[in-house]
Amino acid sequence: MKFFKFFRNVNRGIVLLIVTALCFAGYIAYDNIMFNKEKPGIEALVEEYSAQLPQMMLLPESEQKYQNVSADAVSKKLEDNNKLFSQYWTANAPADSRSRYTTQGMLEVKSSFENILRSAIDKNVKANGVILDCQVIVKNVSNIKKVSPGVVQAEANLSLSYEFKGNPLLYTGSSVISPTDGEPVTDGKIRTFSIEGYPVYTLTKTGSGWKISGLAWSYYETSGVTVYEGGEE
Repeated sequence: MKFFKFFRNVNRGIVLLIVTALCFAGYIAYDNIMFNKEKPGIEALVEEYSAQLPQMMLLPESEQKYQNVSADAVSKKLEDNNKLFSQYWTANAPADSRSRYTTQGMLEVKSSFENILRSAIDKNVKANGVILDCQVIVKNVSNIKKVSPGVVQAEANLSLSYEFKGNPLLYTGSSVISPTDGEPVTDGKIRTFSIEGYPVYTLTKTGSGWKISGLAWSYYETSGVTVYEGGEE
């Protein structure tokens, strides 16, 4: 009797507020549990995509001829890259005004790789160069966090090392740079260049799973250009 009398005297708004808070707390706990289960898959996706970067920049060995690369080889590589972008990316990029970096969508990133490949057939000798080898090491993928429903961000630490001839464009992991900018070369020597890149990926959950939807321009560190002794043809 006393309990029912107390219940009648309690403000129903307060009761509703308590019930709502408990339900919300339960949802948050459940959502965190489910997200933690998805983190390994997100990490694996970023690592797998990052491992494809050399493949997206390297022409077949038979076409790695400084100032003598065929336009057909470049076109074929661009077609192959389109398949990789379809596998790992989605064009549905969410707007995120909170990001402190400039974010690129799929089309912008595709354009970056196109510029890298087209530098191999550039008619301007000071902008012409070919990548002979590229190695990437994914040191870690960290700070995987949810930024909105169905959208997460993940930071990667990549170590990229290049061998090249001429003046190609090189990928830092989040942007494109010219390693010989300001001092273009015209000899046939092989040069090396190393980059520590820190891209920040945005991923969106789609009907076929998580897909990359944005790439933020983070920062990078370089080792500088080194001439490979005996590497001139």
